[in-house]
Amino acid sequence: MTALLERALREVSRLPEEEHDIGLPMTEALPATVTKGNLPDRQIVLQVFQRTILTYDPVNPADFQVERANVGVDYRRTFPDRVPG
Repeated sequence: MTALLERALREVSRLPEEEHDIGLPMTEALPATVTKGNLPDRQIVLQVFQRTILTYDPVNPADFQVERANVGVDYRRTFPDRVPG
C-alpha cells in the first residue's frame, strides 16, 4: 500500500507548478472497491488531501494510473445534506 501511494505522490510531483496544489495529506492511503463506469469491483487506492483527492488505479493505462478525483459539484450531488445551502 505505501509503495502505491509513494508512486502516486511521485507522479503528482511531476505536475507543472500551477497544478501542484493538492495541499497536505488528511488521511493515510486507503484501499477502496469502486465502480468506475460499468466496471464494478475495481480495486483502487485513494488519499484525501487538503484540496483534493488522489486515486491510484493500477488497471488504468500508465499515464492515467494516478488521477485527481472530481470533487465539488459531484460531492454536492452525492451528499446534498452535507453541503450548506
